[in-house]
Amino acid sequence: MKPQKNRLNKIIPITLFVVVIIAGIMYLGPKKEAAQPVSKTEVKKVIDLPATSTATKTVSIIKNTVVEEKKVELEPFSYSATGLLATVTKETIAFDYTANQLELMADTCQTAQESNYFTKLVTKFKNTNKIVYSFKYQGESQENDTYVITIIPNKAVYTSLEKFKMDFNICGVGGVAYPTMLNKNWLLFESACSDASDGSGKVLGCDEIKKIIEPSLKLE
Repeated sequence: MKPQKNRLNKIIPITLFVVVIIAGIMYLGPKKEAAQPVSKTEVKKVIDLPATSTATKTVSIIKNTVVEEKKVELEPFSYSATGLLATVTKETIAFDYTANQLELMADTCQTAQESNYFTKLVTKFKNTNKIVYSFKYQGESQENDTYVITIIPNKAVYTSLEKFKMDFNICGVGGVAYPTMLNKNWLLFESACSDASDGSGKVLGCDEIKKIIEPSLKLE
């Protein structure tokens, strides 16, 4: 009976050890699996929430940029283009009137001024530009097919067309810059259109353009 009792004494500890190992595995297993969903949820929030916030800000910035880029440069004058058969070119050049030139123009118009008057006048327009708009007729036309509008800043602060004309008027035919209109910011000149026909029967392109633009011409 002693050998059998010894075998039982050996088996019982081994069995208890196996039971403890199995119980430990069963206890640790579910605890590890329960932690996985918590970890995934946290990672998902960290990625999703900032991504949504950043996208919203980016759209807002893009919209603001687009609005700013829609700003366009406004021309200093407006006119009706209904029925206008012409191309328009715009050129910016330096103010090129000289005191001597203006004095000769005034003599021709019998509006001579005191000595050095035009020297002082030209100084007021120093470092300014002339903006020249040329409207060229795009149909069959006689030689004079271009109507010209010239704009310069009102640096002399003219308040009347009469005073403007006294300083810049042309008393002759065929000129390209007759004082026509002004406001506190701009002085506007327009060219003459010849009414002499060459006998070809073609229209006078300059006149055709002027008839459309001049009645609706307005400084902004």
